[in-house]
Amino acid sequence: MPTITISYGYDIHRIRVDEPTFVRINRGNVVEVDGQGFGHEEDGLLIDHWVFNNDFGKVMFWLDNGAEYHGQEVWVEDSK
Repeated sequence: MPTITISYGYDIHRIRVDEPTFVRINRGNVVEVDGQGFGHEEDGLLIDHWVFNNDFGKVMFWLDNGAEYHGQEVWVEDSK
């Protein structure tokens, strides 16, 4: 499964997506998917809600507590 990693300024976060989802992201489709969780320093483990290509080529995720993180750098690793 491909792993998409973003740097959002002071840390990094990753999400694993299945191949069909990865293909849709690469085509530039707007894709929204929940991640594997995010350890927030104040609120503990939260669900990370990812949005790809809302603005073409942009990646961000948000948490249930309202925090938003925008990818400044994005890279992909193929972790089979």
